[in-house]
Amino acid sequence: MANYITNKELYNELIFCRDASITYTDKLINMFTIISTKYANGLNFKRNTDRNDVIQGGIIDAFTYWHNWDPSRSSNAFAYITQIIKNGQLKTLKKIYPSKVIFVSLTNVHSL
Repeated sequence: MANYITNKELYNELIFCRDASITYTDKLINMFTIISTKYANGLNFKRNTDRNDVIQGGIIDAFTYWHNWDPSRSSNAFAYITQIIKNGQLKTLKKIYPSKVIFVSLTNVHSL
């Protein structure tokens, strides 16, 4: 699998899992992992284990909430999954650094 995910690939895989009533496939696991890893690589951490925890937090949230995606409302599955992963990573960051976390993305600054 490539080191990047297209919206069409992710959309098709989510539709396949939804229609087959499958919780996940190996391909979906890899997609969530790639998205979460790429998103976390833009952040700075005190320890490398914190990076791994944040990546896993994003993946766990993706598996928890991807079923709520409704293809009739939006065909942009990539944006939906990326936002879920981002929120999961922010929750994990807040647990690791409870005092104050400032999360900077390319477009927004989030302060928790």
